[in-house]
Amino acid sequence: MTDWHQVEHPKIWFSRFPRFLDIVSFGWSCHSENKLEFVRTFKYRHKKVDAKDKPRFLYFDGQRKVPSGVRDAFKIIDGLQVISPALRDILVQFDMTGVQLFEVPILADLNGTSSGLPNHFVMNVYGTKNALIPELSENIERPIVDGETAPRPNVRWAPKYELYVPAVSASSGEGADIWRDPNLMSTYFFSDRLKSAIDAADLKVKALSFAQARVFEAESQLL
Repeated sequence: MTDWHQVEHPKIWFSRFPRFLDIVSFGWSCHSENKLEFVRTFKYRHKKVDAKDKPRFLYFDGQRKVPSGVRDAFKIIDGLQVISPALRDILVQFDMTGVQLFEVPILADLNGTSSGLPNHFVMNVYGTKNALIPELSENIERPIVDGETAPRPNVRWAPKYELYVPAVSASSGEGADIWRDPNLMSTYFFSDRLKSAIDAADLKVKALSFAQARVFEAESQLL
């Protein structure tokens, strides 16, 4: 069994903002007939979506404006995550390996009427780092299907309560600045440098809050 030692650096932050993003009533039009496959890959498999299936445009479906408190990141129908040009301009300054940003116009309706809003970006985060240390994490569990008595083999860990703290290997601080862990549900991880840049900007994203992960190194790495 690996002996782990907690370290102060690198600092790793986590957020559940994809789950808690406010939903704005937009519909969207797809570039191909494969809209259902796009949604499955994007929302349920968390994989890299095919660019040929990307949204052509978004259009208002009910609401006629983006609430000011969520103007820089929100969800639309089918769980697509949409970010503003301001947030996009921050992200592209960092290592976005494993992230696709699809630029989309926002229309007032299906007739092509301009909404007056700038183009936004559908964000597809598919990059992963396998760094979770479950035994050192707090308040995470492997869900059990109703009617069963034990977790199924290879089921992913999930937050047990809202106040949970994942523990991760220090090696996850290398490379991409935003990522998911394939063994943990509903969580995005951020490097300290990207988190600091987002904090310094005047962004309006109620759901984009950060908490610090516990970071550990294996004993052999400290020798």
